Amino acid sequence: MSLRATSEQLTNYFELVSHGMCIFDGSLRFLWANRQFRDLMEYPASLCKPGTSIDAFVAFDCRRGLYGSADPASIASELKIELSALNSSRFEIQLPNEQIIAIDRRRADDGAFVFVCTNITSTKRNAERSNQDSAIIRQLADAVVLTDLQYRIIFKNPAYLKLFGVTLEEKKPHYLPPHDMTAHISYEHFIEDMEHAISTLGRYEFELILPLQSGDQKTIHGTLMPRRDRSANHVGYIGLYHDATHHAKDRHRLDRQDRVIAQLTDSVVVADHAGRVLDCNPATTKIYGYSLEELKGKPFLEIIQPVGEQEEPARIASETLRSGQSWHGELSLRHKDGHIVITDCIVQPFYDENGKHIGRIGIHRDITERHRANMEIHRQNLIIEHMWEGVIVTDCAGKVVKYNASASRILGLGSETPESEKAHDLLQDIAQQVAQYGRYEGTYQLGEKNGGFIHMECLAMPVLDQAGKIDRVVSVHRDVTDRVRNQQEQKAQAERLERSRRLETLGRIAGGIAHDFNNLLTPVLGYAHLAKADLPEGSQPRNDIMRVIKGMEKARDMVRQILTFGQRIDAPKQPEHFDTLIASNLDLLEGSLSESIKVVWKPGCGDAVIACNKTAIGQILMNLCWNAAQAMPEGGTLLIETDQGGDWSNIKQDHDLDGTAHVRLLVGDTGPGIEQSNIDLIFEPFFTTKSSGSNTGLGLSVVHGIVRAHGGVITASNRRPKGACFEVFLPQYMDASGESRPQQAPGANDARHGRGETILIVDDDDDVRELMARMLLKSGFTPLSASDGFQAYELLNKNPDIRLVLTDLNMPGMTGEQLARKIRDDGRSIPILLMSAIIDARIVRDYQSWGVHALLHKPIIPDDLIHELFSHINPTKDQDCAEENIC
Repeated sequence: MSLRATSEQLTNYFELVSHGMCIFDGSLRFLWANRQFRDLMEYPASLCKPGTSIDAFVAFDCRRGLYGSADPASIASELKIELSALNSSRFEIQLPNEQIIAIDRRRADDGAFVFVCTNITSTKRNAERSNQDSAIIRQLADAVVLTDLQYRIIFKNPAYLKLFGVTLEEKKPHYLPPHDMTAHISYEHFIEDMEHAISTLGRYEFELILPLQSGDQKTIHGTLMPRRDRSANHVGYIGLYHDATHHAKDRHRLDRQDRVIAQLTDSVVVADHAGRVLDCNPATTKIYGYSLEELKGKPFLEIIQPVGEQEEPARIASETLRSGQSWHGELSLRHKDGHIVITDCIVQPFYDENGKHIGRIGIHRDITERHRANMEIHRQNLIIEHMWEGVIVTDCAGKVVKYNASASRILGLGSETPESEKAHDLLQDIAQQVAQYGRYEGTYQLGEKNGGFIHMECLAMPVLDQAGKIDRVVSVHRDVTDRVRNQQEQKAQAERLERSRRLETLGRIAGGIAHDFNNLLTPVLGYAHLAKADLPEGSQPRNDIMRVIKGMEKARDMVRQILTFGQRIDAPKQPEHFDTLIASNLDLLEGSLSESIKVVWKPGCGDAVIACNKTAIGQILMNLCWNAAQAMPEGGTLLIETDQGGDWSNIKQDHDLDGTAHVRLLVGDTGPGIEQSNIDLIFEPFFTTKSSGSNTGLGLSVVHGIVRAHGGVITASNRRPKGACFEVFLPQYMDASGESRPQQAPGANDARHGRGETILIVDDDDDVRELMARMLLKSGFTPLSASDGFQAYELLNKNPDIRLVLTDLNMPGMTGEQLARKIRDDGRSIPILLMSAIIDARIVRDYQSWGVHALLHKPIIPDDLIHELFSHINPTKDQDCAEENIC
C-alpha cells in the first residue's frame, strides 16, 4: 500500500480544512483555490480560473472598495514589488460584509505563492469587547479591583486610586483592603468573615472607616465576589468600593438644609391640607410683615389677602391644591402695612418620609421690583417699536433675533427680497466688526425704487453675558439721507464757489494784461486809421494799412474776449437769430477740420433771438468743435444741434439765471468721452487731458466765461454708446413788446464834421492825447489837451467854451472818476465821455452816478469816437439843414 497521497487526494483534503487557501505561480497567475478561499474572500467563480492574473483580483478588490479610491494598477504594482522582496508576510483586511480576514502569504521553493486566509472576525470582536469592558471599568465612578487567590491586587481602575489615595508610582504590592488601611478590624478576621460570606452568600459586603488628614473620616462601602476564568475556575476576587460617607452625614445635611431654608430670601411656607400655616421661614415675615406666631394655625390666604382681580387666581390655586396637584403663578398680596406685594408662587404637595401626603409647601419669591422693571421694559419696547430709527437685535453671528417696525420698513426684514438678503449680509458684517473692535459706527447705502440711494447711519454695541462674552448685538439704523444730501450740496456749492474764485483771480490777471495791451494798441490802431484816411482808394499802401487795421481789430477782439472770460467787461450785445448766427460760422469751421470728420448740422430754434456778441458766440462754437475734433484723431461724426429743449426751469433755478424762454446748443462727438473724474474739472483754467505743450487748457474755461457773461450755463456729459456732449443754455431775447426779434442794425460810418467845438482831452499817455487830438482836428473839432485831472480842471475854469470832456479813467493823481465828480459838484452840465482800456462790471453799473454820459473802450477808432461826440454835443444854431440831415 502506497503512503503517498495523490494530488486529487490532497485537493480533497484541502477542501476540508477551515482555512481558505490559494496558489499563484511565479508569474502571479492563478493556479488553484479551495472552496473556503472563495467563500471567505467572496471572489466569483469566473475569476478563480487557472491563468487569471493577480491584476484581475486586485482590480476586483478595488471595485468593491478594499483600497479606497486608489488606482488598481498602482496597487497591483506595489503588491508585486512586495511579493518579490519578501518570502512571507501577513496582513488583515475587512471585506464589504464586515468580515475581518487575516491573510498569510508565503513563497514556495519553486517560486509559487501560497495565500492562507483565516476568518478572525470573532477573535477581533471579542478583543474589542474586552477592551470596551476594560474601558468601561476604567471610567466607572466606583472603585474596582481584581486580585489573585493570595488577595494581591493585580488590577485597579482610576476610581480606586482616587478613592483610597493610592498612586501608580508606588512600587510595593497592594493587597485587598482593609490591609494596612484601618485599625478597627484585624486583617485575619476580615479574611475569615469574607470567606464565610462568599461560601454562604456568594458575596461579602462591608464598610471601612478611613481617617483623613483633615481630621474627618471617610466611610467606604465594599463588595467582594469570587473571580472565575472561562472554565469557571476560581482564580481570585473582584472588589467594588464606593464612598458612603454621605450616609453618615445625612443628619448633618438635614441640619444644613434647615439653615439654608432659614437664610433663603424667598418665603417658604408649610401648610396642612386646609391651608393652615404649620411653619415658615424668616423671609416670610420680611416679605409679608407677619410673624410665624401671627400666621401659625391660620389659613394663609385669609391673613395675607389677594388684591382686586387676584382673588380669582387665588381661588383656582386653592382648588388645585385640594386636588393634590401643584400650582404655579403670580399673586398680588397685601402686606401687613397695606402696600401691594407681587410674588411668584410655587405651591406643591408635601409628603412625609414614608411618602404620605400631609399638606402643602409654598415658595413665594418677591418679584415686585422685577415686575416694575418688566413694565418699564415693556414701555421701552413700545417706545423702541415706534421709533423712527430702525433698532435690530442679532446674535453674535449677526442672525436677526428681534427688530422694530422701522427696521422692517427700512431694511425689508421679515420679507424674502434682495434688499432683505443684503440687510442680513450687512448685519453679519456689523456683528463681525463689533466682535473685533467692541463697537461699530459707520454709514452705508440702500437702493431706492426710483434708482436713488438712501444713506444710513449705524451705531452697534455688544450685550455681554455673565461670562463677559458677546451674547447679543444691538444696532440702531438712522436715515441720514437729507443730511448727506445737504452736505453734498454744500460741498458742491463750496467747489463751485472755489472754482468761481479761481476764475475771478485769473480774470483779474487777464484784465491787468488786457489793460496794458489795450493802452499799447490804442495809438497803433488809431494812427492806422488816420493813415488810411490820407491814402487814395484802391492804392496798395491803403490796402496794406487795411490789413494792419484788420489785424489790430482781431487783436482788440481777442483782448475783449479775454476780458469777457474774466468777466471784467460786458461785451456789447445785439439781438441776433440764433440759428443764423451758428450757421454763419459753419463754413469757417468745416474749412478748419479734417476731412475724416463729418459735420452734422441740425437747426431747431426757428426765429428765436438771443442778445449776444456775435464774435463771442462764434468763439463758443469754434472752441467746442475744435475740442471735439481733437477727441477724434481717427475721424468721426461731429453733431451741431440747436433747439429749445432741456430742463430749463431747473437749470435756471440751480444757476440763478434770468429769462422765461431759452435756446440750447448741443455739440457732440463720437470720441472716447470724458472720464467721470474729469467732468467737474473740465472748465477749470489750464486743466487739460492732453500732453504737455499741446494745449494751454484755456479753451473750455474761456467758453465757460463767455457763456456766463451771456447769462447762460454750459454742461458736459457722456453720450451713448460713446462720445462727449456739451450743452449750452442761453436766455432768449425779448424786446419791449415781449417779442423775440432782432433790432435794426446801426448805420454806416459817421461822416459828420464838427464846426470848431472845443473838446478837452485828458490822458496821462502822450501818444493817446496826440492821437485823440489829430482825430478831432480831422473831424472839425478844436482839441485841448491835459495830462492829468488837475490840469484838466484848471483848463475848464479858464476856457468856458469847452463843449465836452473826453477823459481817461485810470490816471495818477486824479482819476477820471474823481474828475467827473468834481465837475458835477461844481454844477456844470458839460458832457463827459470816459475812456478806459478795461471796463468792469462796477464801472458799467456806476459810471452814470459819477456824471459820465458814455463809456469808450480802448482802443478807439475814429468812427466810434465821432459817433459818440455828435451824440452828446448840442448842434450850433447856425448849422444848416444839410449838415443836420447828414448828422
